[in-house]
Amino acid sequence: TDYPLKSYKDAIKECDIAILCNINFNRRFLDIARKNGKIIATDVHTIKEIDDSYNSDFMKSATILFQSDENLPCSPEEWAKIVIDRYGTEIVVVGLGKNGVLLSVKKDNCTKRYKAVYTRPVVNTIGAGDALFGSFVHFYNKTSDPYYSIEKAKIFASYKIGENGAANGFLTEEKLDEISYSEID
Repeated sequence: TDYPLKSYKDAIKECDIAILCNINFNRRFLDIARKNGKIIATDVHTIKEIDDSYNSDFMKSATILFQSDENLPCSPEEWAKIVIDRYGTEIVVVGLGKNGVLLSVKKDNCTKRYKAVYTRPVVNTIGAGDALFGSFVHFYNKTSDPYYSIEKAKIFASYKIGENGAANGFLTEEKLDEISYSEID
């Protein structure tokens, strides 16, 4: 089933960021978001080649591109450089699992690893990448600051994996602020 195109065209006018993850029905929305001058955030999850036939449309269109380091053909730092050089992506984020996250910001020519934080015992890591992505986009939409957004997102994702199940363990923004300002390992 296709999402109604008219509904999308109406909705995109009111959006600041189009979150279009790599599912087929989103493919036709990429060009519309670009033509409307929207930031496009996407997550291609695990990827192993720059010319991936399934994900290349999403990678070409993304302003903010998330992926895991799980199947990368090189170091996350090298990968971020390849993505930025090939597609001009403004922000590249590579989830590193228990080793944290890598953030690369094109305009600042900055690529940096952020250590994982420990907010509570890990119960289940399902949904950690999605939590990182969703939280990052939320804070980026509020602040336009990728560095602040990644700091918030890594705490949010850390807390999320202290619950069992992909739809459990989410913090309110207020609770996240409380945790952010307390002592974290």
